[in-house]
Amino acid sequence: MERVLQAAHGVSLILPLLDDSDSEIRETAITLLFLFSQHEPEGVVEYLFRPRRLEALVGFLENDENNDVQVAATGLLANLPKSERKLTMQLIDSGGLDANINILKNGTMEAKENALSELFRFKDPTDIKSQRDLVRRGIYPLLVKFLNTGSMTAKARAATFIGDLSMSTQKLTVVSKSSFCRCFRSSQAPLCSAHGIVCNVNSIFCLLEANALPGLIKLLQEEVHATAYEAIQTLSALVIEDFPQRGARVLHESNAMRPILKILNWGSDSLKAEVLGLLEKVFVSKEMVEYYGSTTRLRLFYLTGMNVYGDGHPRRKAARVLSLLECYSRSSSHSITGVVLSENLRL
Repeated sequence: MERVLQAAHGVSLILPLLDDSDSEIRETAITLLFLFSQHEPEGVVEYLFRPRRLEALVGFLENDENNDVQVAATGLLANLPKSERKLTMQLIDSGGLDANINILKNGTMEAKENALSELFRFKDPTDIKSQRDLVRRGIYPLLVKFLNTGSMTAKARAATFIGDLSMSTQKLTVVSKSSFCRCFRSSQAPLCSAHGIVCNVNSIFCLLEANALPGLIKLLQEEVHATAYEAIQTLSALVIEDFPQRGARVLHESNAMRPILKILNWGSDSLKAEVLGLLEKVFVSKEMVEYYGSTTRLRLFYLTGMNVYGDGHPRRKAARVLSLLECYSRSSSHSITGVVLSENLRL
């Protein structure tokens, strides 16, 4: 059926059916468009800009009485290119974003998975204002909920979205330093243990304030590659390059380090590489080396000694982390030796 539709320029044949007076025909049309969009998404976008087409599509998103139609409508939008800024703005104006968020709250899990994928359309990584608009609409608690109760697909997408917001947190905390000094120096509000300022969810997107950290750690403990990979990338955003000790201590105090290190035993090569990248930042902190150096060193010796890695990326990363640990070990040894010599000289 899909090949026949493609050969006959199927989109142009199906779209007029969205306006049909028969609800069954309209529902069949949206399902066919969803299937078509999996192969030719660009062809669908062109026709959605015609009068009343987008409004009809949003109507399917708002249809809480037909789960199959809602799944098809969210799936269709999720398949369309996220780079189509004009489509994104028209969807917002037509109520598409509000309908999408409502599905995240009340839809079936399959519809929620599609809605999570579609949500990335409304988050321009270069536009903080668009991200704040999403957060102020209440998506963060929904994302945190998905970490704990969603399907594996939903968990992975929620973790990815939180990670993207956390990348913006790094930029926003730098901008907020000066205003913090002016406005909060005399305040009794506690400073964020990861970012060193008074954080909040709506303006900084702080995942600690949003209580997302326990859910991310839980993903690591479940030992599923896809979700653990996204969780590690998100946790890496906590360890900020300028002040890695803060983020490292947060991971330590939240009991995240042990499940992170366990990934070196069970993870895929790509997942282990992500963990090793995080450890390169964590072990800048001498305190973390003292806590976890011995345990980590054993795992790294195993990784660097395995022939299966050859001269590959994970092995090189493991060697770099091991070098960090050895550097601190030598430093500690020299310090101890210096103290002993000093005591002997006194004697």
